[in-house]
Amino acid sequence: MIEQIIDLISSGDRLNDDHFLELYTGADLHQLGFLADQTRKRLHKEKVVTYVIDRNINLARLPSHIVTSDGTRSFSLPRCWAPGCRVGCSNA
Repeated sequence: MIEQIIDLISSGDRLNDDHFLELYTGADLHQLGFLADQTRKRLHKEKVVTYVIDRNINLARLPSHIVTSDGTRSFSLPRCWAPGCRVGCSNA
């Protein structure tokens, strides 16, 4: 069945849900990577490939303020990393 799906992809035909399920359960990672790259090359002839890296920062870990040992406030570090933190620190 995998060989038939490879032939469909190589010819540019669309896959149905059963084909996707068969690839998910039966194809190895190298086969999937090769097929994806083959499809990319067919659809996009340019030789440059780019990827988007999306980083999501968890702002819930940032403190409202940090009180250092000399009583000054700082906003530059998360409170659980700040030496001498005394205000609501989870590591205090």
